[in-house]
Amino acid sequence: MPRVSPRPLKKEIEKEITANLGWTFSQLKSEPVAKDFLEDFLTDEERLMLAKRLAVVYLLKEGFSYGKISEALKITPVTIGKIRLILRLVKPRTLDVLNRMGNRFSLKSVGKDFLEALKDLGIFRKQGSRRVFPKSH
Repeated sequence: MPRVSPRPLKKEIEKEITANLGWTFSQLKSEPVAKDFLEDFLTDEERLMLAKRLAVVYLLKEGFSYGKISEALKITPVTIGKIRLILRLVKPRTLDVLNRMGNRFSLKSVGKDFLEALKDLGIFRKQGSRRVFPKSH
């Protein structure tokens, strides 16, 4: 998993470069532009890490158990728990993006949506899912 250098940056430098990151992402106005940018700028491992985080969000929202998510995505229940905790604290605009994200999950290459593909692998959603997302504002 990618790691950041343990040597701390000066706070003003960290603030400036993270502001630049936000601005850069705001410039990715279309899916093809965003896809190209992510492929060009992030390693395969970095893209996979982010994609797995988004998939965890989706599967939690769909009511899958930690065990089933762990089995499907090959991540630890501890990581899933950390992502669930983050979800409880997200800003309203982040929540809006995450709520809209669910319609995008599919495995286009095999003509199935994400949930159908998991079912084919024997990974089923649990009954009676709990609220994962805070209420929208």
